[in-house]
Amino acid sequence: MVWNEAATLLYKAQHLEKPPFISTVLLASFIGLAAFLYLITNRGTRALQGIPPGTFGWPLIGETLQFLGCQRRGSPQDFYRCRAQQYGNVFTTSLVGHPTVVFYSPQGNRFLFSNENKLVVNSWPTSVGNLFRSSLITAVGDDAKRLRRILMTFLRPEALQKFVGRVDSMTKSHLAEYWIGKDEIPIDLPGTRYNKAKHAANVIRQQLGSNINERKYALEVGKASPEQDLLSFLLSNVDEQGKSLTDDEIKDNILLLLYAGHDTSSSTLTMVLKFLAENPRCYEEVLKGTPSQLIIL
Repeated sequence: MVWNEAATLLYKAQHLEKPPFISTVLLASFIGLAAFLYLITNRGTRALQGIPPGTFGWPLIGETLQFLGCQRRGSPQDFYRCRAQQYGNVFTTSLVGHPTVVFYSPQGNRFLFSNENKLVVNSWPTSVGNLFRSSLITAVGDDAKRLRRILMTFLRPEALQKFVGRVDSMTKSHLAEYWIGKDEIPIDLPGTRYNKAKHAANVIRQQLGSNINERKYALEVGKASPEQDLLSFLLSNVDEQGKSLTDDEIKDNILLLLYAGHDTSSSTLTMVLKFLAENPRCYEEVLKGTPSQLIIL
């Protein structure tokens, strides 16, 4: 414990005959910092009314390091299971700088999904919002419905089939080179991966801006068709009010789709296959069972 270490140092300092001035200053600073950290990290949620039990962990980073540690070990469920055993199936934590309430049960998930835009609003951490700006991932309410409707009109299975092979090979190569084993807390300081990601996102936006201008011209002179790809579709279509997407919205949402290629349904299916492979009994039950007989992993 930080507090115990501070007390030990204080005891030793009291038995020095003539402690140096600089040591006294450093010791006082350390004790003050230790006391502050002790109060912050051990405050839990007992003093806060109306929220579940739990702990916010360390200042700023919360329990992010523990969360990433479980991810790297290939057992992300351990992070949730340990806290559910200590606090219950609804508990409080802090991840990537955000106080978070976790629902660790099917009933909790059902509550969240059935009350979206009613009692709860879907959102992402600020660090993600800073990367994707005015995209679907940051939109809520009517704006989210509008963007989703326009994007999903194009992103039909038959429209995506011709891109699957190329996207799959490019994604595998990119993940192997830049992402696997390189999780990091999103701190926006020069030299950090998150700061580099923000600059990279702006570079992609600049390139998309050039592509948008070229495609607008191609559409005007008839060298491109409104249905040939997503970019042409977004430039050519409007919503129910006759309003088209702005260039910034198009750039942000194309950038979001690059990110979403290894998220949501793809990551869910990957984890399902992983756990089925690790649990042969469950795999056999799923393989031979009907939907009403499937077991919960």
